Amino acid sequence: MTTLLSIESGSTHEQNQKVGTDVANTAPDLIKSDHLLLLAQGIVEQTSGFFEKKGPGVGDHATGAFVRSLRQLAKEVFGADYSEKAVCKGAGFRFDFYFPDEWTAVEFAFGLHNPNSEFERDILKCILAIEDGCPVKKLILIGKPGAIVRLSAPAPRAIVALVGRRFGLAVEVLELRFQEGPHNADSPRALDHP
Repeated sequence: MTTLLSIESGSTHEQNQKVGTDVANTAPDLIKSDHLLLLAQGIVEQTSGFFEKKGPGVGDHATGAFVRSLRQLAKEVFGADYSEKAVCKGAGFRFDFYFPDEWTAVEFAFGLHNPNSEFERDILKCILAIEDGCPVKKLILIGKPGAIVRLSAPAPRAIVALVGRRFGLAVEVLELRFQEGPHNADSPRALDHP
């Protein structure tokens, strides 16, 4: 049996509790969407080979395991389940996370650094949600390294500007980053913002 998502030490539940406790203790005043990003980064830092290319199938399973761990941890930390918010009932779309008090949708989009990604689909999902009466003022797309550079190109910037003007939707692209440490001190800093 192949391990698709491995946690370096201890059980996933034990590691998730540690990440949740560490984040809750060090960042009690953060808004939920920022808190979620820190929880995700904590899981990434505990996941061996998270940034390695895995290919179709294996990569999908690894992403699924990551998202399941994050959902469980976020539910424990927030005391409520903000994941898999159904929007656009006719289309059957769901946000990975939706924080109604922040009017913020969060999508984990690990292919954003690729030329063909879920960027446009996630924005369209927000537009349809807005049209369906779901108050969304901000979309946070969280990707792997390279997402910010790729989405800084003229076409994605034009799409972001359009949805800002026409729908009042702010789009923010963030990246999960390699953990800094003695073995990879030259890696980019965690949680860089555009």
